[in-house]
Amino acid sequence: MRNILGIIGLLAFLLCTSCKQDAKSTSTQAATKQKAEVAAKPIVTKEVAEPAKMGKFKVEEVAEANNPTEKMPTKKIIDNKVDAMTEKVREEPTQDMVKAADMVETKVETTTADVKKSVTKTVSETVTKAVPVTKSPTKEKTEIVANPVTKPVQQKVEKAPPTKFVPEHRIFDALLKKYVSNSGKVNYAGIKSEEAILDGYLKTLSTTSLTGKSKDEKLAFWINAYNAFTIKKIVKNYPLGSITDLDGGKPWDTKGIKIDGQNLSLNNIENDIIRPKYKEPRIHFAVNCAAKSCPPLLNEAWTADNLERNLEKQTRAFINSAHNTITPGKLTLSKIFEWYGEDFGNLESYIRKYASSTVTKGASIEFGEYDWSLNN
Repeated sequence: MRNILGIIGLLAFLLCTSCKQDAKSTSTQAATKQKAEVAAKPIVTKEVAEPAKMGKFKVEEVAEANNPTEKMPTKKIIDNKVDAMTEKVREEPTQDMVKAADMVETKVETTTADVKKSVTKTVSETVTKAVPVTKSPTKEKTEIVANPVTKPVQQKVEKAPPTKFVPEHRIFDALLKKYVSNSGKVNYAGIKSEEAILDGYLKTLSTTSLTGKSKDEKLAFWINAYNAFTIKKIVKNYPLGSITDLDGGKPWDTKGIKIDGQNLSLNNIENDIIRPKYKEPRIHFAVNCAAKSCPPLLNEAWTADNLERNLEKQTRAFINSAHNTITPGKLTLSKIFEWYGEDFGNLESYIRKYASSTVTKGASIEFGEYDWSLNN
């Protein structure tokens, strides 16, 4: 029985040896034959501690050669061992040898299959860890990519509330509403307390370009500029009794108003820009000279949107105010109508158009005194 086990071990050993020799190159085999003299040790079959990795049986261990670098026995040693083993088993029944050979072959095939399976699994797991697997898109996702459904983006657009005043006039509008009464009386002391705000507005006027502005926008701009710079002249020197106390009695001729690249005076704005360019007689009831006999200062800023409405309102209000006395046969009017008579054309017809009382044809016309006291 011991001989049979030896034969089985030898056959397994020969199978493994044959596989290894096939893999070696011819030069390696020659070197192995010349150098190795192996002292063979008994071949022992051990049961594998981790069968899940290597299968049920472990490949038979081979005794190390005398040369530590050589692991394979020479053909001469193998031949001698085969001859010796053959002699020992001659007396064993042939049937037992065949059976033993079959058992060895079965074990070798099983072990080989298990080793291949284990190696394949290990290699696969290693590759998977090293190279991430890219998942193929699902059918549903592929269809979405292939046939995208584009929906129109609907955004709720909220319109900004209508702006009553253009941006550069809002500051001035706030000051006027705060410090000017409905009758046109101006609280110059109050404006002086916020003079920095007024200065900020004047700066916007000085840096505003009128290129591309409409006719109404430009006219509203110049009316605001005239009134704002007049107020600044008073506030800068406040308190005082009359605007005529400034600049030797000629405050309207003093330059220093920087607008649109020009150095202007109040008279430049009124007589060189507004009157000749816009030919609108109603502007005389819009610009304010800071005197009691002047048409009342409007307590809001002028804009293109309110221009026509306010021109009409201011003109009618001034003509029918205490600044003028209107009877059917006689008109006692403000000096404004005398100074700028050419702008109004037929003065009798012009007054009749706005007067709330009857004006007969051929009524006499006189002009009253002008009060230059401050309109506060």
